[in-house]
Amino acid sequence: MLLAQVRHSEQRAALLGFALGFLPVMSFLGAGIAATWSLRRGVLQAQWALAGIIAPGIILAWQGDATSLIGGVALLVLVQVLRANADWSRVLQVLVVLGALATFAIQAAFSPYLGQLVEITREAVTGFAAELVAQMPPAQLDAALTHLIVGSLSMATLGWTLLALLVARWYQSRIWHPGGFAQEILAIRLNPMFAMALVAIVVAGGALGAEAGRFVPIFLLPLIIAGLSMIHGLLVRAQAPTPAHVAPYVLGMVFLSFVVPLLLVVAVADSFMNFRKLPAGGSNEES
Repeated sequence: MLLAQVRHSEQRAALLGFALGFLPVMSFLGAGIAATWSLRRGVLQAQWALAGIIAPGIILAWQGDATSLIGGVALLVLVQVLRANADWSRVLQVLVVLGALATFAIQAAFSPYLGQLVEITREAVTGFAAELVAQMPPAQLDAALTHLIVGSLSMATLGWTLLALLVARWYQSRIWHPGGFAQEILAIRLNPMFAMALVAIVVAGGALGAEAGRFVPIFLLPLIIAGLSMIHGLLVRAQAPTPAHVAPYVLGMVFLSFVVPLLLVVAVADSFMNFRKLPAGGSNEES
């Protein structure tokens, strides 16, 4: 059984992480399996796991794609944070900082190819929004597309990192310390000041326009995660059926412009009220 193999051999976990690290859809799974040992022993003590996470990123970076390497480094930092604090809200705080740094790292790493990517994106956008493209000066359009590309790569990297960390913690909860993973995820709740700061940055970034486009999604991510955590927590408390847990994601795909602001409001409100601690009948309790 795969879980048993990972449990008894860091080398096998690292080898699996290395092998899956070159598969675009499965690389986060491989990194997460290897990172299980980093969670157990610590990043510097689990050297085989460290190699299994970083080595594919180095090879892919040498071939021109540095996102796996940047994501791997971010994953190891988050592993150390989670190992030290066992606090997902702290993980999300560090994730924001890493996301901002990753944006600059990705722009530097992809600078030789950004011109080509902008040209390809411009042609694609012209195909379905020719009038809008025609109204923008070429330099302004290229700058906006550059922000969009860098922001998209940064969000993809952060998503990869977060998924790998979730896999690592889930594996750890299954093979060494059974239980607790679901409760951790359903209890994610932001610090009120942190939540308000994120909202302020998102609003300010929206006012700045395309220049802030690469950063705004990064600051949205913790709010979205906290909002979803609260919704799932309340659904579990109400013993709602499985389809009810899928509904937020279906609604998000159909009504994205409505669901995302709603999640932001929910996350900020929960940071102050802690709705999951409210008694079923009604008055607020201190968390």
